[in-house]
Amino acid sequence: MAFDVLHAVVAHVRKLGVRVADIFHPADLETLVRAVYLDLSVKPQDWVRLAKLRPRLDGAPREEVDDVLLKMVKEGVAHLAPDSNRKVLTDADHAAAIRVAGEDNHLLAIEES
Repeated sequence: MAFDVLHAVVAHVRKLGVRVADIFHPADLETLVRAVYLDLSVKPQDWVRLAKLRPRLDGAPREEVDDVLLKMVKEGVAHLAPDSNRKVLTDADHAAAIRVAGEDNHLLAIEES
């Protein structure tokens, strides 16, 4: 239910021509990650490409974004996964991947809160 409300708010903000990233304070990177994820996802716990997420994080440093993503994974609120179809990976996918346990992960899913 919370996902549906947030998704509706994000959709409304986009219709107004406001960037989702502009409504969140840059210091709260996890909130920004969640907002951009909601904007890109179609349904709760949808897989979103890091290559689509990263460019919309207002230039947040990669190391900070990676730290936030790994923290969310450790807390059990987010999941990272590699794309099993390596043939479809673009240069952007490779550049945006986060390496965990020796494996490049290209996809992010966030649990409904």
